[in-house]
Amino acid sequence: TQLPHTNTAAAAIAAGAIAGAAAGGSGGSPGALDVYVLGLENTLTDFHPKAKASTTSSTVTPAPPRISGALRRCKTPFYIISTGSTKQTKSQQIGATWEFLASGFSGDSRRLFCGDKLQALRQISERVPEHARVHYIDGDAGAIEAALKDGLGDKERWRLYWANWGSEQNEDATSFLKRYDGTQAVEMELDDFVELVGTGVIMGYPYTHRNEEYKKQT
Repeated sequence: TQLPHTNTAAAAIAAGAIAGAAAGGSGGSPGALDVYVLGLENTLTDFHPKAKASTTSSTVTPAPPRISGALRRCKTPFYIISTGSTKQTKSQQIGATWEFLASGFSGDSRRLFCGDKLQALRQISERVPEHARVHYIDGDAGAIEAALKDGLGDKERWRLYWANWGSEQNEDATSFLKRYDGTQAVEMELDDFVELVGTGVIMGYPYTHRNEEYKKQT
C-alpha cells in the first residue's frame, strides 16, 4: 500500500538518510557530504505571517526562534547568499539577528555572498567538492527559477527548495514548480527547513512518492 504524502520538500532527498556532515568513507574514499546554501532575505530574516506557526504542530512557535535553533544545531557547512547591499552591511545584519553567527559571517567571510545570487551559486558550485550534495534554499522564487534555467536543477548533486514561509510569491512559485514537475525544485515548509538544517535529514517519504503531488497538478 502506498503511503500518503504530507508535503513536498522530502522529495528532494533520495531514499535513505543523508549524512549531516562528512562521514569518513572506507578505503580512503570520500564520505557523504552535504552543503547548504541559504537565501538571506525571504528565508532567514524577512518573515511572512505564514511563518508564525508550525504546519504540523499544535503549538504555535514564531519562526525566528525556530530558525535560530536549527542554525545552532546545524553540523553541516553552509553559505548565506544575499542580493544588494555590501558584505559588510549584510554581515552586520546577520550578527544583529544571530550573534552566534557573527564570527563565521564577518565582512570578509568566504561563506557570505552579496549581489547576483546566480553568480554566487556558480562560484559555490565550483568551490564545493565533487562528491558533495548541495541544498539551495531560498524564499525568492525568481532566484530559484533563475538557477533552474541555468541548469543547476539538472545537476545530480544539487537540490533546490522554495521556502514558502518567506514571501507572498505563492502563485508564481507554484506555477514554475509545476513546470519543473516538482523534481528539480520543490516547495519547502518551515518544519522541513528546521528538520533538514537542524538534523541533516527531512523525516519524510521517498523521492518518488513525494513528487506525485506535483505530477498530479500538471
